[in-house]
Amino acid sequence: MHPEVDRFHKWLLRKRPRSATVRHYTHDVQLFFRWLDKAPKDVTVLDVDAFIEHCQGRGHRIATVNRRLAAVRGLYRFLALDEPTLPNPVVVERHFIPHGQRLPRDARDSDVQKLFDVVDDVRDRAIFLLMLRCGLRVGEICALTLTDIYLEPT
Repeated sequence: MHPEVDRFHKWLLRKRPRSATVRHYTHDVQLFFRWLDKAPKDVTVLDVDAFIEHCQGRGHRIATVNRRLAAVRGLYRFLALDEPTLPNPVVVERHFIPHGQRLPRDARDSDVQKLFDVVDDVRDRAIFLLMLRCGLRVGEICALTLTDIYLEPT
């Protein structure tokens, strides 16, 4: 393996001796250079593009690909401490893949029934009904005042 990767591993260990990040980042950087078979100074932006395609072609999750990119980017940030002219081939705007946001799921009727079976207070039942039926969040419920309630028909 490249001596730069070994130095990066030792540097991470000094910074975070008990962190799993050290193990994961080291593994990710080793995987990248094993796949690429180039010295760190020879890596280009196009190599990183190809690595992303390789990972996606193997069915890796977006979070896994992004973590690997973060590890490689971290290596180059570390190397820049000693050699400031070494360019970082991982460009955030180009390489990191945005995560799609998951839509909230509906609560099952049986779960809602279990909740209301244990909520006895009328005020608490009203709060939970507002949250469930109107999609209000806890902070929005807390901010409600009596003037927010319209009792007159419109």
